[in-house]
Amino acid sequence: MKRFFYSFPLTIFAFLLIFGFLFLCACQSNHESETNETEPGFSDTIEAENHSERDSERDSEIESESHIETEFENTSPLESESHIETEFENTSPLESESLNESDSESPTETDVETEINAETESDSLPSSFLYDLSEFQIIYENSTLPSVTSHAKALKDALFSVGIEVTTEKDQGEPNIVDKEILLGNTSHPLTANLLSNLPDDRGFAIEFYENKIVLAARNDYFLAEAIDSFADQYLTTLSDSFLTVSSEERWVDGPCATFLLSQNGVSIARVVRDYTAHKKINESAISLVNRLESIAGASFAVFDQYDYNATALDLVLGITEKYEESEMFRASLALNEYGFSVEGSKIVIAGHTIENSVIAVSLFNKFLQYSIYDEATSSLTLTLPLRVTETVTTQFADFPHYPNGIYKGAIECGNNTVQMHYESVDFSTLDIYLNDLMQDGYVILQDNTNDGQTGNRFVTLQKEGGLLHLSYYAYDHSFTVLSDPLNVNSYYEDIYEGSQLLQSNTLSVMTLDYSKHAPVNNCDPRLNAGGLSYIITLRDGRFIVIDGGCNSKNGTQDCDILYEYMLDHTLLTDEAGEKQIIIAAWIFTHDSPDHHEAFESFAPKYCKTDSIVTVQNLIYNNGVETQYSDGYRTGLYLHAPTYVKTYFPGCRIIQPHTGQKFTVGEIEIEFLYTLESLYPTLATDANDASMLFRMTIDGMTVLFTGDAIAAPCDLTAKIYGNYLKSDMMQINHHGTTGLTVSLYNCVDPLYSLWPTSKTCFEARTSGTTYPVGMPSAVSAALNLRIITELNEKHNTDDFSVHSWYADGPIEIMTFLPNKTISIETYILDPSLTPELPPFVPTN
Repeated sequence: MKRFFYSFPLTIFAFLLIFGFLFLCACQSNHESETNETEPGFSDTIEAENHSERDSERDSEIESESHIETEFENTSPLESESHIETEFENTSPLESESLNESDSESPTETDVETEINAETESDSLPSSFLYDLSEFQIIYENSTLPSVTSHAKALKDALFSVGIEVTTEKDQGEPNIVDKEILLGNTSHPLTANLLSNLPDDRGFAIEFYENKIVLAARNDYFLAEAIDSFADQYLTTLSDSFLTVSSEERWVDGPCATFLLSQNGVSIARVVRDYTAHKKINESAISLVNRLESIAGASFAVFDQYDYNATALDLVLGITEKYEESEMFRASLALNEYGFSVEGSKIVIAGHTIENSVIAVSLFNKFLQYSIYDEATSSLTLTLPLRVTETVTTQFADFPHYPNGIYKGAIECGNNTVQMHYESVDFSTLDIYLNDLMQDGYVILQDNTNDGQTGNRFVTLQKEGGLLHLSYYAYDHSFTVLSDPLNVNSYYEDIYEGSQLLQSNTLSVMTLDYSKHAPVNNCDPRLNAGGLSYIITLRDGRFIVIDGGCNSKNGTQDCDILYEYMLDHTLLTDEAGEKQIIIAAWIFTHDSPDHHEAFESFAPKYCKTDSIVTVQNLIYNNGVETQYSDGYRTGLYLHAPTYVKTYFPGCRIIQPHTGQKFTVGEIEIEFLYTLESLYPTLATDANDASMLFRMTIDGMTVLFTGDAIAAPCDLTAKIYGNYLKSDMMQINHHGTTGLTVSLYNCVDPLYSLWPTSKTCFEARTSGTTYPVGMPSAVSAALNLRIITELNEKHNTDDFSVHSWYADGPIEIMTFLPNKTISIETYILDPSLTPELPPFVPTN
């Protein structure tokens, strides 16, 4: 028993030793089995090392590799070593894998990175990176293109705008894995190639974040600029001082795009398409685009008419092409002052609402062709485009609710930055609803004219800060126009004259023109083609209204001298010192023809120098711009008048009247019955299509001025107003040569007539006879004879001086009396201003 007591502990101890030995053997066996399952593998061998040993040995291992030491010194406490491997891998940060040791025969920087990554493989990736952007440098691609340095500057400026100063350096071709860099554009660093190779086909740029690198890469310069803007907007606005925190998964991909094959094997694929009735300016733009494509691709491109529609063809569609649904959709999405291009399936639509804006859109697209890529091996041209690019004409006004009804037919640029939108099939009852919308938007009605209820027309002018709108409803065809004017050149007319003393009667003067100094036409006596137009209204308050003024002869006495001498002799206004003052309340130009406005161009520099006694308060004209003309006619007055105002008439306002507006000057009402915008969607074919028709009411007498209006505006005016046009006096169109239509004359049915021509021409043109030069057509000659015959009958006389006046001889000053009667005073100028012409006998 005692022996057993002593042997029992020994037995237990032996048993425990045996059990422990067997347990250790089993553990060793299991460990060897697990190791054999993963061998061979360089990274897994390192992973098998004891964690405590790895921690103790890490410092010495890092010190043995100087570039890794630098890498770790430049990271913040929140950054992780485990992300270094992505510097050279073709994957995003979350998709990275360790490189196998067989990838390289000798240890490289990449191999060392792989060892470090293998060590930390069991560690999780950081949730975010913290960058001190002030420690970064911009590395941009090595290229001689100016755009490269401009992009680097743009990014540097964006950083500087938030208080971060960085340096820029051109890529040296040797990727640096340790420095903190923003890689910009197509650099030689593998991270750039990695980002571009993984960029989706329908995206233009990407931004990706690595431990000590930020990469901005794009398909071309356009998208690189977008990448810089996006980087600034998305990230630089969230900085804390110079520190940026981003998710370790951050990869910003944007810039929707499409890539087109424009030509291949030296053969064009894309077609340039425009409307077969396209304006001259659109045709010129189409040719410029074709030339640009051919210069880049070395292939022949052609212009096609829109009726050659092909649903699958790659078409570059220019301007207003109604048969292309894609074009209509794009234009419908644009603001009135926008232009640009849009990818619509296989169609690239390049347009704006107006001809001018469409021309600018083509120029914009031409610039984008610089981003195209020509492959010499395949003789192919490809172009990657954003899906939509638009810009705005900042001088045009589009901040207003657009009319929601009717059928929109297009828009036209109308000069002085005005633009008119045109609608058809409009219900008159919708106008009040639209007006209410405009007033809710802050507009105030300045005038609302309905032609005294006789025509069914309605003309409304509204204004708010930033611009003016003029609405026109035409009852004869149920059309409606909305004209916008930013008022950055024009002013809205208001008679702001403070003089209230009534000094004299209102009068209308038929001014003498010096036909001896007018230029001959085809070597014929100028009286055969006598033009010019000059009338002066003297207001009771002492001011004047001048209509046109006449010609600008190049030798000796000019019509401008007659204007000046007449106003100087008739003004009753003086300054405080008693010196005479000539105040022209309004100088109205019917249109832009030399024999109508050149006297003004001589008058201004001659009589309106420093300390001049002449003041011009308002220039009133509406002459259109070249895109309102089918032949591209360019108006000189439209181009030059602002310069004359600035140089000679400080304080003078430019007024661009519109159809249906009424202005009051002194006691005279002026109603504008036709301006060129009303002709649209028809384009003018002649400069005289721009001649305004306006009517003055002077002491109860109505006087219709027509300038040089020809058939199109005359017939249109008759359609718009009908018998509302009935007037007491009519200035006969176009000097009695051509233009007056029976429809207009029947509506006006005047009692008196004004003929802006010489006595010789007046007698010839009212005789029913035609002549080779400067004489009326057979139709006009017959109508002129009818006018004179009817006026003779109305006044029961053959004395023309009772009812008709021409423009040579003495100046006739008319005062309008009750019962439609006129008293006339003859004013004879100094003979030196109007030398007498020898008799002239025309030959049939």
